[in-house]
Amino acid sequence: METKLALLLLFVVISSGCVDQLGNGGEEQMPNRGLEIQDFSITDNTLRPQQNAIIRASFKNYHRYIDVNEVSIFNEGPHLDVQSRGCTPSTEDLEGARQGLYPEMECVWEVTAPEESEIDGFRERTEPVKLRLSYNGSLTNQRALAVSFQDIADIENTTVTSRSFSNGEISASMTTESPVAFTSGNSVELTVQNDGNGRIEGPYRFEYTPGNVFENCPSQEAPLVGSEWRQICDLSAESTGTRNLFFTTYYKYVKEPNLDITIVNRG
Repeated sequence: METKLALLLLFVVISSGCVDQLGNGGEEQMPNRGLEIQDFSITDNTLRPQQNAIIRASFKNYHRYIDVNEVSIFNEGPHLDVQSRGCTPSTEDLEGARQGLYPEMECVWEVTAPEESEIDGFRERTEPVKLRLSYNGSLTNQRALAVSFQDIADIENTTVTSRSFSNGEISASMTTESPVAFTSGNSVELTVQNDGNGRIEGPYRFEYTPGNVFENCPSQEAPLVGSEWRQICDLSAESTGTRNLFFTTYYKYVKEPNLDITIVNRG
């Protein structure tokens, strides 16, 4: 009997863990990794005059929808010549992720050290190269925030209800009370914050669903660097029944990792 009870409890724990990973309609949530830089490396980081090496950067996309703006090497040292050899697939052809399918892309550059005559005056020098990866991404809660609108006479008590979600680049949350009276003013608090290893460039753009439930919400706003964006929006007094709320943030994300290359003078 004790063995059966232990197995039953184990089944309940495992099942609860699975349910926690599901979104609406039983759809499993995507891993919260955004557009991940898997590798940024060079075949030889110590170069002699006129020696060549290959820089590779590989990426894995966990965004359902992705728009890559730029993948480039910039800010290379004054003595290095870096030439792009392209990306496979091209940045325009990188597909959005689907559950169990996370498209990858690899970009290649050829780097050449200068001639010996151009590096007189030093025996060894380290020069950096920097990768610039910029793309448009978005974050939406995959599980709705359900809010019940009722007549105030039918409400005995309310509880705070919240939904927090992240994709590894930014995190967001929605917080309100439920049930709420549909005849009086109600509000929902929204937050967005950069919690990845890149930076936000430009403003956030927002989308609210259903549009007739959210009132007095901004369509876009520029975040303060390093700060959490916070906004309190009104919930329409004309809403009735249970409404499933969704909040989407669109943004441009930039990652700029460094790679050091050492030039060694034969002399």
